[in-house]
Amino acid sequence: MTVDLAADRSATPPAQVEDGLVSSASFPVPGQLTAAGVLLLVHDGYLSCLEVYSASDFPITAWPAPDALVLEQ
Repeated sequence: MTVDLAADRSATPPAQVEDGLVSSASFPVPGQLTAAGVLLLVHDGYLSCLEVYSASDFPITAWPAPDALVLEQ
């Protein structure tokens, strides 16, 4: 699942970070041996995309609970 984000660029200046991945987390999926993950991306200094992915053949059909996330970066 992907959500494109649009920040109000008039509300705050851009962060001084490189474009791309700024944070990632994994979470367990009940009934599966492999986990799934969440990626947070930035473009031009603003959050731009939130991606939830599966590391198996089974698609993710719901957002994970925040307390299930294990931050990696």
